[in-house]
Amino acid sequence: MTLPLPLFPLDAILYPGTRSALHIFEPRYRAMLADILTSDHEFGLLPPGDDGGAPAPGTIGCVARVEAHQSLADDRSLISVVGRTRFVLQEMVDTETPYLLGTVAEFDDDPDERDLPPDAEEALRRLGERCRNALAELTDAGTSGPWAADGATLTFEVASVMPWDAAQARQLLAMRSAAGRADVLLRVLPQLVPELEGRAAVHSRASTNGKGPHTPDIAS
Repeated sequence: MTLPLPLFPLDAILYPGTRSALHIFEPRYRAMLADILTSDHEFGLLPPGDDGGAPAPGTIGCVARVEAHQSLADDRSLISVVGRTRFVLQEMVDTETPYLLGTVAEFDDDPDERDLPPDAEEALRRLGERCRNALAELTDAGTSGPWAADGATLTFEVASVMPWDAAQARQLLAMRSAAGRADVLLRVLPQLVPELEGRAAVHSRASTNGKGPHTPDIAS
């Protein structure tokens, strides 16, 4: 399907089925938010072009749907979005709006590439949980809810919690095979997770100043 879509170029990756919080403060994106909140609540999140310019045709992004928004001072907003589906930017559309508008073609996984082998799904859930728990310890943040039941969405959820570079993240966003995405993740996670768990253990010890949970203070 081809459709015009308001575009928000940003160096951040949103995957289908995952959530993100965004701070809207530039006037052009405040105008975009006002417009989409009176229509279908959707815009396209995709990386900017060279030198921060307009994205080039062929750029892959994700349709973001606004689930909640909070108005702040000076007409700024905090919004919570969920990734709906991926798209390929076809061309920019001439528009009088202050924000960009583009014609996009949405896409999904190939029909016969949406399932994961049981062993890969089990390993991905186990390593993804360890990754998420370690990052929660490092950032002093709570973990979120259960993983998705289907393997395709699971690959995106695990990718969304991984601290890897933008090129890897964009490569995975473009892949149309759940098994292919799982293969990429399962090549990275076995090296990444122990490193994160080691850092999390150091962080935990540092936060207690070297005292275990049952070590009493010693008065001088």
